[in-house]
Amino acid sequence: MLPTQWSTSSFGGDAGLLKPDLQALGAHFACCARPGGRWGAVQCGAQALHGLVLGRLVTTVAVLALLASLGLLLV
Repeated sequence: MLPTQWSTSSFGGDAGLLKPDLQALGAHFACCARPGGRWGAVQCGAQALHGLVLGRLVTTVAVLALLASLGLLLV
């Protein structure tokens, strides 16, 4: 069996964590740890969904603009 070879952007060094990443993670944990009653879990889930969508927002808008322009060309 061949050994696994990993290729990362850290070029074999420790990738480490960036301070803004740690701060955002800490804020997320603090928000989720607060007793929020029945809406606490919903707020935590909404925050996670917001982070997921925000990371792909530019791509989504670009694809929608491309499809709209192609639609206008065909009309």
